[in-house]
Amino acid sequence: MARKELRHLIRDPRTLGIALLLPVVMLFVYAYGVGLDIKHLKLGVLDHSQTPESRQLLTAMTQSGYFDLALSTHSRQELDEALETNRCVVALTIPQDFAKHAMRHEPAPLEAQLDASNPYYATAGETYLRAILQAQEGAPPLALRARVWYNPELRTQHFIVPGLLSVILMATSAILAANAIAREREQGTMERLVLSPLRSTELVLGKLLAYQLMGTVNIIVIVTLSVFWFRVPLRGDVLALFCCGELFLLSALGIGLLFSALIPSQQVAMFAAFVTTWAPSVLLSGFSNSIRSMPAAVQPITYALPARYFNKIVRDIYLRGASWPQILPEVLPMAAIGIGLVLTSVLVIRKRA
Repeated sequence: MARKELRHLIRDPRTLGIALLLPVVMLFVYAYGVGLDIKHLKLGVLDHSQTPESRQLLTAMTQSGYFDLALSTHSRQELDEALETNRCVVALTIPQDFAKHAMRHEPAPLEAQLDASNPYYATAGETYLRAILQAQEGAPPLALRARVWYNPELRTQHFIVPGLLSVILMATSAILAANAIAREREQGTMERLVLSPLRSTELVLGKLLAYQLMGTVNIIVIVTLSVFWFRVPLRGDVLALFCCGELFLLSALGIGLLFSALIPSQQVAMFAAFVTTWAPSVLLSGFSNSIRSMPAAVQPITYALPARYFNKIVRDIYLRGASWPQILPEVLPMAAIGIGLVLTSVLVIRKRA
């Protein structure tokens, strides 16, 4: 029996691929995608001192690899706006008398404003700042005053729970949609649908609408629980959140329908949908780790993931109070990916009908 099953595995390229190639793919995804080190935090600086001592401090910060200088300004208002619009994660203000304090070896009152919509970034940013300041040769004693924005209690649930919306919707919706066409084939009803007056576009849209409604129910349940059970503040445009959720569902359902059209086996289609949606949604979308900390070769891949855009949209609406003008740069590529996946599914089903 074992010899017979082994021959079957060798003759079935799909099963063999899952057995041998999937572990290798997952190894590389986890090894390169999961970075526990937080690097390349976007830094905004308001340098009132403009002295060699202050420039030496900024050089040490950027050369450490933990900070990238995103903004250097002379305006307090511009620095605050950069923090509000996510142009920087850490906003550092260097006082005018910084060099004088350094020469006298007196505490220099530095101020750091931290964007805590991601509490891991905020904590890491403050830790790195303190470490770099203390390591500076001849630096004045540390007198860093940190102000935390958006999530002053640094509650990780405020960061994790909104991000779970994309992970849950992507995995569950894709798996359900992957079941749609493959089930019809296995039950022998696909031929009847093909011979019916329904066109392939109508067939896909009918399947899509049913699962879209189920996904909408999931959005309502998850958002309600996040606000009333987990006490995550929802500060932004609620209507925009639901509209973006519907667009995101298009991507998840499009992936599932595509696998369902390409793979005749119901179980294999559902498994493929789960593997290709859950792992990237968790590891490569910015859900749990910084995209900027990923290897340079991996970062371009994330632009093809709808979850990358939806994660930022959801967290900006929940914690930053964002509305349409702030989230539009993420909405457009996410919508394009979703529409493209659905149209591709229609073409594949039409070709295979």
